[in-house]
Formats: sequence, structure tokens, C-alpha cells
Amino acid sequence: MRTPHSLQRTLAVGLTAGVSLLWVGAVLTAFAVAQSKLNTLFDSALEEMAQRLMPLAVVEIINAEDPEQLQNIMPFEAHDEQLVYLVRDATGKILLQSHNADPTVFTKQLLKGFSSSATHRFYGATAVQDTLHIEVAEPLGQRREAMRKIAASLVWPSILLIPLCLIGTWGFVRYSMRPILAYCHEIAARGSGDLKPVTVPGLPAEVHIIAESVNDLLDRLRRSLEL
Repeated sequence: MRTPHSLQRTLAVGLTAGVSLLWVGAVLTAFAVAQSKLNTLFDSALEEMAQRLMPLAVVEIINAEDPEQLQNIMPFEAHDEQLVYLVRDATGKILLQSHNADPTVFTKQLLKGFSSSATHRFYGATAVQDTLHIEVAEPLGQRREAMRKIAASLVWPSILLIPLCLIGTWGFVRYSMRPILAYCHEIAARGSGDLKPVTVPGLPAEVHIIAESVNDLLDRLRRSLEL
């Protein structure tokens, strides 16, 4: 004979699975929103840097002894630059660059606005009647690392939430089913000659209908035996 399934287990697992799916959906939505906001912030910083550097670069190039000579801006102290830039003339010749800029990562075309390659995000702008072009580059790995940290901060609570949700759901279901279990014990404890109605307070509406049907059956059986 097949063993009947446990309603408590079914409810606990089902509710936990439902809450877990909702949480996963919320995490994915939050991750997508955070990624969009983060990209907007990084792009804003990229554009802001280009706009701030362009006037300084124009002054530096104009005041140089030989404007056609490549100038490499040296840092005040050694550090890793996340944002690098090139300043080129209309023909694409490099006139000014940051100290660790690699010209090979930049596109040969003098593009305006935002663009991307497989490894970098760019923002380009022009000045002096389009005779000078600045392009700032940011490694995409920086954004990916930031998104990995955000994803980790969202996933770890999920790992802790699912077991806690299962325990909490199991406890709540067990607490909610106390009247049903009491009703089952009351019937099981009845003797063969006890046909009085079974009364257990607090039964759920769905089970109360069954209890009324059982009591009606007991009443009909009692009257039949009396007759």
C-alpha cells in the first residue's frame, strides 16, 4: 500500500520553493538595476574626466616648445591608473598621453561620445574646431569586478535565507496544523461505542466541512443503531 504523503512537508517545501523563486527573481532584478546604475555612473565619470582634461590638454599642447612632439604626462607618484587618455590631432597623430596609456588599446578612428571594444570603454570629445581629439579609456575589467562584488553581496544572503525560510515555514505550518492533528487524535482515541460528535475548536474552514460530515455520519449511525 502506498504511504500517504505528508501535508506538512508538502506545504513547507512548496512555500519555501515559492519564496526562494521570488527571492531569486528579486536578486536578478536588483542585479540588473545595479548593473545599469553602475554603468551609468562609470560612463558619467568617463565623460567628466574627458571634459575636465580637454582644456588642460589644449593649454599644454599650445604652450609646448614643439606642439608636434609627443608629450607624456608623468604622475606625481607611482600608481595604477584605471583611466588613461590620448590627445590626437585631426590626422590621428598622438600629441599627449597619460603616463601608462597603451595606444594599441585605442581605436584608430577619432570617435565622439561613448564606444566600446572587447576590453575597454571609451569616451571621445573634440576641441579647437575639431583639430584636437581626446579619448579616455577605462578597462571593462574594473566594471566586471565591481559587478562580481555586487553579485556576491546579493547571493550570500540568499544562501542563508533558504534554510532559514525552510525552518520558519516548517514551524509555521506545524503550528497552523495543530487543530487538525488534535482532531485526528480525538478520532483515534474514540472507542467503538462512542458515537458522540467530535468537537475540536479552531479547525480551519476547509477541514470544518469534513468534521461536520463526520459528525453527521456518526449521528446517522447512532440513530440507526438505536432503531
